[in-house]
Amino acid sequence: MCLVDEQRRAARNAPMIRRARHLMPAISTAASKVSQLLLISAISYVYLGESANVMLVAYLLISSFVQLSDSGAIAYLLVNGSLASNARAVFRVLLIQTFTVGAGLVAGVACAIVFVGVHEPQLLAVLVALSAVQLADGLSRIVRSVFLIRGEPMSFAVPEFVVAGVRTAVMLAAIFTGDAIWLWLAWIPSLLALGYSWWAVARHFDRASAAVAVPFRSVLLYGVSGSISSLYSQSPVMIASIVLAPAVAAPLAVAYRIAQAAEFVPSTFAQQLLPRIATSLGRSRRRVGMFAALGALVGLAIWLLRDVLAILIVFPAGTEVVLLILILSLPFKFANHFLISLTMAVNILKERTIATTALAITAVVLSFAVCMTAGTSVSVAVLASVVEIALTVCLASLVGLKSTAFRRASLSTPPARDLVS
Repeated sequence: MCLVDEQRRAARNAPMIRRARHLMPAISTAASKVSQLLLISAISYVYLGESANVMLVAYLLISSFVQLSDSGAIAYLLVNGSLASNARAVFRVLLIQTFTVGAGLVAGVACAIVFVGVHEPQLLAVLVALSAVQLADGLSRIVRSVFLIRGEPMSFAVPEFVVAGVRTAVMLAAIFTGDAIWLWLAWIPSLLALGYSWWAVARHFDRASAAVAVPFRSVLLYGVSGSISSLYSQSPVMIASIVLAPAVAAPLAVAYRIAQAAEFVPSTFAQQLLPRIATSLGRSRRRVGMFAALGALVGLAIWLLRDVLAILIVFPAGTEVVLLILILSLPFKFANHFLISLTMAVNILKERTIATTALAITAVVLSFAVCMTAGTSVSVAVLASVVEIALTVCLASLVGLKSTAFRRASLSTPPARDLVS
């Protein structure tokens, strides 16, 4: 009887354990984002006055370039899950990501030097180190996405937990000592995690599998589409960082990084759902609403915790107003993450690219106009929120048209007849 009771208890607890395991990637990403916020906090404590403004704006500018230069490698692997067992295919995807993000980092550092005014060798060395952190973290997530495809969420999450813990310790050392050397050391745990992730994944590669071609253009199709989608949201802050003085752009830089840190929630869930979205399109409308509601809850939590964040990060004057405007758009931003995954699942990447290109061009033009006329962080934040809402309408329309076409095609197709010989 005791053995039977234990088996029944184990059977009851199995669904809960399975759900907890699937939540681990989101929780580990949350820990990573918290450590990244501590990095911004360390910058605001290590540097004072104008140097702090310059470093905050420069770091945000480089982060924006990283997002724009993402090759789409992780989405490509998740959609083409059969490649996850092929070492050469995964390695080629990593090379493509390294090339594109490396080019973006070089462009970001160059703009930080020319436009933001990062001229001191010490500041430049720290920026380069922080750039290496972003490159290594991105490559590590691509490697570990193989675990998501294999259905091993814990293997995906554990290295990120370790990196987040070590980075948190390093950033706390920087905050309490005020020494910039700790900021420079931030790239070491990220690089070690990348090496471990590759070793852990490589042990399970199929050595006997033949080489699989991974066309550069196929990967970039995801990346270009994603980069254009990012351009609409990144162009206001990028142009503000270049055009406005660091003291004016600093509130936007801090508020943007806080709001952006919350995006790990929809991006992680959307990535986990991507392999299954195509088989459950009927639930899409409900899932869009769930993502939007989640965005509202996260935005409310950020606003309630703003005083704690103001202690953690030294807020430049005017940051709270900018933060409020940005978090009001979080429901739309969260919904957009799922809608973007949905466009991949229903294979309308080209249509999405065309639509988002038009929106991105409009955002760039309006960003220049707002920065040159109003010239405040608040006006740029309002523009970023309006553009986010416009993208929601655009993506929802594309998915709706595609779904309508599917339904009409299924209704117009006559049922197959049984042939009786």
